[in-house]
Amino acid sequence: MNLIKTLDIVFSKRSNYLLPSILIFIALVGSLFNDYALVFLLIGAYLFTVSIYGKKVLIAGSIITFLAVPSSISIEIRTLIQVFNFLLLFYLFIEKYGLEFHKYPRVPVIVSVFIGVFISIILLSSLFSEYRTEGIVQLFRTIAFFILVYLYYSVVDSKDIKQIFSGSLFVIGFVYFIFLFYQLFLFDYNMIEMAITGLDVEKNTYINKNAIGIVFLIVICLSLIEYLFRKDLLRYIYLIFFVLFFIGIILTTSRAAILSNFVAISIIFLYKYRWKFVYTFLVIIVTSLLIIFNTPLYDSLSTLFRFENLLSGRDFIWNVTSELISDNSFWGYGPAATKFYVYKSLPYLIGTPQEMWIASKYDLVDYGFAHNFYLFMFTDLGFPGLLISISLPFVYFKTLLRKNINNSPKINNEYRVLFFALGVAFFVRGLFEWANMLSYGQILYDLPFWLIIVLLLHLTFKEEIDEQKIF
Repeated sequence: MNLIKTLDIVFSKRSNYLLPSILIFIALVGSLFNDYALVFLLIGAYLFTVSIYGKKVLIAGSIITFLAVPSSISIEIRTLIQVFNFLLLFYLFIEKYGLEFHKYPRVPVIVSVFIGVFISIILLSSLFSEYRTEGIVQLFRTIAFFILVYLYYSVVDSKDIKQIFSGSLFVIGFVYFIFLFYQLFLFDYNMIEMAITGLDVEKNTYINKNAIGIVFLIVICLSLIEYLFRKDLLRYIYLIFFVLFFIGIILTTSRAAILSNFVAISIIFLYKYRWKFVYTFLVIIVTSLLIIFNTPLYDSLSTLFRFENLLSGRDFIWNVTSELISDNSFWGYGPAATKFYVYKSLPYLIGTPQEMWIASKYDLVDYGFAHNFYLFMFTDLGFPGLLISISLPFVYFKTLLRKNINNSPKINNEYRVLFFALGVAFFVRGLFEWANMLSYGQILYDLPFWLIIVLLLHLTFKEEIDEQKIF
């Protein structure tokens, strides 16, 4: 009876995102293997499921296509998708609220002020920069991105948001997993070769592993929470998801991604098992280290994860960054302009191993040269940018810890620990990666993080959002 009940839940109207997600997933995976032959299948499946399930699929489909179709496939197709999705969300917004401004959902003050200050800093830094045109481009893209975030915030109903956002991100996670497994297949299942000549290249054939890592972080934590706290048979499906996505994050060989997942998973386990987890964790770590460092396995892992150089050249970049900051610390060099000053403040002689390593990365990175979110904000936007980067964790956790009038939490404990674990992981990851939070509106990098913010706002400010008062 339990199995029958579970199948009924999976295929009932309560899970009506499942069928369209599967169809879109098949079409996207197919297009990876056969150029664009299955794009028409994607469009057909999308329109067919929209005709059956309506607005939910439109919103989920926009998220999936935003994140699963990078410019490396086709700049023209990606631009077309972005324009279409913007128009679609704007149409859904007007359909829901019309032009009655007093009905528009308000944004919590702490978030709206943060976004307003961030945009103002970009504008001011651009005005003081020698590369004003570059700064204005980043300004308008950032504004467009936050309009997109507001559209998602507004058009999704609070009762549907967890289903739509989590379902979309799970589909994206599976797309990325298939890509990684296909890459492994192309390299004859040689992870070391794939890491060195495949994914370790910044502009690879499909998508940057930095973007892959942030999605895997979210879906791994979601899967783990559902497995640990559900009581029905679906928990074992989530366990399978957790294992697959965890394999995926290992395949990226991104140490920042693996570290952030390790941090988040540890927080979740610590909440669930308390001191039992601590003792078990210590035993596993000590045993694993003894086994690894006393067997030939160490050589393979050392090559794969580059133990001999844990910072992977970031120490060279951070030395350059410190020189740049000392030369211009107040307004910074301007949005996306730091790269143009690297060789003017280079503390290494031309031709040295450090300079040659920096040169190898110079043409691969348009901006975000610091490889650290906080230093990236500091070098581009100066001291105000540093304050913005430091205040983002405050805004996130302040929203998470918001309570009702009776001093009770706004969301249940399981989701509170999920958001807390994700938040800590995001900001720890920022020590080693520049993107995925405030990357001047790069949808592929920033959208997953801001979808989590939108979900968090719906759960903590649900009553105010439902009242539909203008912000």
